Amino acid sequence: MKEIALVALGWFLGLFSPLIVEGIKNRKTLRLTSDALRIELDDLQFRLAIVSLSLLQRHGRLTPEFLAWLKPIIARYAGNEKSDAIKTVVEKLRVENDPISQTVEASFRAKPGEATSLSSFHAPFLEAHLERMSDMPVGLQRKIHEFRNQLTILNQEVALIEPRILMTYNPNLGENNLVILSDELESRYNSIQRRCRWAAERIESILIDL
Repeated sequence: MKEIALVALGWFLGLFSPLIVEGIKNRKTLRLTSDALRIELDDLQFRLAIVSLSLLQRHGRLTPEFLAWLKPIIARYAGNEKSDAIKTVVEKLRVENDPISQTVEASFRAKPGEATSLSSFHAPFLEAHLERMSDMPVGLQRKIHEFRNQLTILNQEVALIEPRILMTYNPNLGENNLVILSDELESRYNSIQRRCRWAAERIESILIDL
C-alpha cells in the first residue's frame, strides 16, 4: 500500500510540477513587470505634475487646492528625474495676497503673445508590455486603460498647439491677430494643464494597486 502511495505521489509530482514551476515563474515575471512599471509611472507622474505647475504659473493662477495636490507628489518622489532643486522650490510655494507673493507670481507669467513649448509624454515600458498587463487584476487593467486614454488625449492637445506656437513668430501676424492667437493659446494651455493633472491622478490610482 505504501509503495502504491509513493508511485501515485511520484506520478502526481511528475504531472503537475511543470505547471507549478510555470506558475511560480509567471508570478515572478509579473512582479518584475509591476516593479519596472512603477518606476516608469512614478517618473512620468513627477514630470506631469511639474508641467502642470509650470503652465499654471505662466498661463493661469496657482490655488491652495492645486498646491495641496502637488506638494505630496513632489515631496515623496525618489526616482530618476533631477528633483532636489524642484522639491525646494515647490515646498516654498505659497498662495498669498501680499505684494511680495504677487510680484514673484507675476515674474513667472508669460508675457502677452509669449508661448510655452511643450513635449509629448510617453510610457514606453507600459506600451511594450501591454500583453503582460492582461495578467493583472481586472480593476488594475481598467485603470491602466483609463490612463492610456488620458495620455493619448493629452498628447493630441500638445500636438495641436505646436502650429499655433509657430504662428507667434510670424512678423506679419498683426496686433489684432496676435491678441486673438494669444487668447486661444491661453485657453489651450489651461486645457493641457488640466489634462496633465488628470493623467497624473490616473497614475496615482495605478500606483496604489501595483
